Amino acid sequence: IVEEELILLNNIKVLCNMKEPIDVNQYATYFLCKKGSLSATINMNKVVLNSGNIMVIMPGDKIQLMDASDDLIGNAVAIDRKYINNLNITAEQSMTLFMQFKKNPIIKMDKNAMDLLGHHYGLIKKVILMEESHYRSEIIQSLLRAFCLMDLDYIYNSHFINTNQRMHEIFDKFYNLVRSYYKESREVIFYADKLCITPKYLSA
Repeated sequence: IVEEELILLNNIKVLCNMKEPIDVNQYATYFLCKKGSLSATINMNKVVLNSGNIMVIMPGDKIQLMDASDDLIGNAVAIDRKYINNLNITAEQSMTLFMQFKKNPIIKMDKNAMDLLGHHYGLIKKVILMEESHYRSEIIQSLLRAFCLMDLDYIYNSHFINTNQRMHEIFDKFYNLVRSYYKESREVIFYADKLCITPKYLSA
């Protein structure tokens, strides 16, 4: 389904038929894997998308989908980078998502989070088909904003659930630094230097 600056794909398995790498210069693309697995390379780095995971490809990334399991079931949402500016997501929130997905494009979600994302995907799909709706564009933007904020919320909460107090403090400091310096730099090494830790430790 194509809606101006938004593309929905009901079956990500069809993308495996493309033999050449894909440059996603214009879109941020979410892959939701409901069942099975998919292997790919992102900027020449191999990743595996498994059931219950999401994979996010940022604008400027180069992706090549390799092998898919026979039982692969999943969806994809591609959002034009200019359209993201209309979702009323703050620069700090956008930067946090950008940094997270640049260092690790695969995130394992719990069942409730995956169900919510899947539900929103279904709602977005239905609203796109409501061509006579007066507030159709506004509803789509609101659903996409909720979609992105659910990812941000899960990223934030998962750090606090799965890490020790030291990591809690680092994440808080990192988030505050992003708010202050997001216009200046998007490089992990920049923020690692300010936190006096290695880039590898920050990316863990």
